[in-house]
Amino acid sequence: MSPWKGNRAYVISAAAVFLLAAVPIVITPFPPVTDLAPHIGQTLLAFRAAADPSGPYLILWGAPNTLIYAFLCPLAKIVPLEFLGRAALLFMTAAWIFAIFAAAAWKKRPVESALLASLLLFNVSFYWGFLNFMIGFPFFVFWVLFTTREKRGSPWRETAPLVPGSVLLYGSHILWFAVGALWLGLISLLRRLSFRELVIRGAALIPVGLASLVWFRKFAGYQAASGLDERAIWIVRPFEKLLTFWFRGQAFGGTTGIVETILFLLVSAWVIFALVSNRRELRKKIDFDLLAAGGLLFAVCMFVPDAIKNTIVFSGRWAAPCFMILLLSLPVPRLNPALRRGFALTAVLVFFLATTVQWMGFNRKDMAGFKECLNRLPRSVRLLELDYAKGSRYLSYRPFLQMYAYAQVFKDAELAYPFSKHSTGLIAYRGSVSSPWTPQLDWYPEWLQESDLEYFDYVLVNGSPYDHNHRLPRGRLTPVTEPARWRLYRVEKTAAGR
Repeated sequence: MSPWKGNRAYVISAAAVFLLAAVPIVITPFPPVTDLAPHIGQTLLAFRAAADPSGPYLILWGAPNTLIYAFLCPLAKIVPLEFLGRAALLFMTAAWIFAIFAAAAWKKRPVESALLASLLLFNVSFYWGFLNFMIGFPFFVFWVLFTTREKRGSPWRETAPLVPGSVLLYGSHILWFAVGALWLGLISLLRRLSFRELVIRGAALIPVGLASLVWFRKFAGYQAASGLDERAIWIVRPFEKLLTFWFRGQAFGGTTGIVETILFLLVSAWVIFALVSNRRELRKKIDFDLLAAGGLLFAVCMFVPDAIKNTIVFSGRWAAPCFMILLLSLPVPRLNPALRRGFALTAVLVFFLATTVQWMGFNRKDMAGFKECLNRLPRSVRLLELDYAKGSRYLSYRPFLQMYAYAQVFKDAELAYPFSKHSTGLIAYRGSVSSPWTPQLDWYPEWLQESDLEYFDYVLVNGSPYDHNHRLPRGRLTPVTEPARWRLYRVEKTAAGR
């Protein structure tokens, strides 16, 4: 029997979604993905740290949130540096598409549901560039599928694969391991497993649980020493999220304009129509395992803080995984199959076409002058970025926040606020590193003091003509590039700073 039989629609649909999603990524030299460049920088620093074990950088072997580098490091060996970031995004997009459509095929869910779930590929985590978090979603999906399959052996034999599965979740991100553990407890209770089976399942989490506790103690020390904000912050209160478009902004995450809002409302209408038109057969047509998994993620979205221990978008990052799984769990409207398929395909086409147009505008206007700044920047200098623009006319978050990390990637620059200082990636500084300049200039460039310039060789500025002409201490900065949105300035040292 052909392996294509029964799954051809899923394979063809998944391939079509990937090709559409790949277009904006491939054509944009500097994708508007905030933390993409720092992740590439961490990858390159890993090679340096491995070659010089006694150097300034330390590889955090065994730490969570680092599994993504097991893919990025080999990728860096075969992909030219200028394409490495885009290759990483293509890989991540393919992994999410595979997880969505594989789950739909495994659970025999309608292919239209998987197509509509694909609208959330470019979500808030994608645009912020949380690659180490995003890599956990496919593993969580298969964690759910494995823990809900029919029993095929003794409890010990059934539970043994959970140990490497928990390692993959932990390696992806500590948050995925925590949610995976919650899911394991929830589904075990829903399935009314015996006490013995509960104990065996719990034992499978002990090795990674202990490793998590050891890591967290070290991580808390790093965070405290760095002086970063460790408070739990609620920007939007739990039940306010239901009364606003908070979920739309997190599940999509992304571009300005009305396209994402219209698609969010259309998908919401699709869900309501599906429930109403199938109301007499809901128990038979709903996949309650996926519904429970989506419900768990919905609860996480609702009740965890928006930020904690310098982890931003703490609650919003779960919105897209939540809605993807919920869409797969529900039936589709009782309509002509061709009409349903046409609606889903049209929605996907419109979404990625609109995204491509927005990314093209971003690259053409918002990134004007950036490449010239990189070309004119000398190697191995100390660099500060001042992002006065902050927002974009094309995107609804902070796409420029880490753009200067491309200077680390291409010119080996020493950054004012590197990932290595936070110890949340693969690479950390071996010892403590002082930052005597004004804190949080990456977020609040208006706090710049003239004395801060003593610690840097060059300043990369993103702003309007007014920002360039009136907000900078021009007597200390010499323009290196021509007037544009992005400009590079050389810092003229005082006698004390020479």
